[in-house]
Amino acid sequence: MSGFKDGVLRFLKLVPKANEEGKYELCLFETFKPHTKSIKCIAIDSKSQLIATGGEDQTIFFFAYSKNSRKPIGFVNLPAPVTYMTWTPSDYAQNRLLVCMRDGSVYEYEAPTPGQYDTTKSYLIELKLKYRKYQFKSIKSRLRVSNKFLFFFADGCFL
Repeated sequence: MSGFKDGVLRFLKLVPKANEEGKYELCLFETFKPHTKSIKCIAIDSKSQLIATGGEDQTIFFFAYSKNSRKPIGFVNLPAPVTYMTWTPSDYAQNRLLVCMRDGSVYEYEAPTPGQYDTTKSYLIELKLKYRKYQFKSIKSRLRVSNKFLFFFADGCFL
């Protein structure tokens, strides 16, 4: 599986070349276009049942996945482009997706349940999908000021 700049997700597999023993070729067997801009991250859950794709278009798209089938579940909007995603390990009680974004936001989504959402009109599922959000801010400038103060104080400038 591979994500591209145009927002297309392609599923590929290696198949033996006909009449050429030991040689293989990469064959495209399915495509989806879940994003309007570049796909930045792809994450498969620990049970290999869910796929999440994160894009430059500030969305995450979820797919149900099995060996012979990939079915769209839906998408959620985000406040910033995705920079990293990972699913919880298999020994966790709940399957969740951790999503990091360019603006320092981190969202933790509960895994969507395939077939639970009405997608007859739209694949937008964000109102029905539970999540928690965190916001991280840089304290680099405060540390620089603090370090200068400590340096001057330790150097005897304030005595």
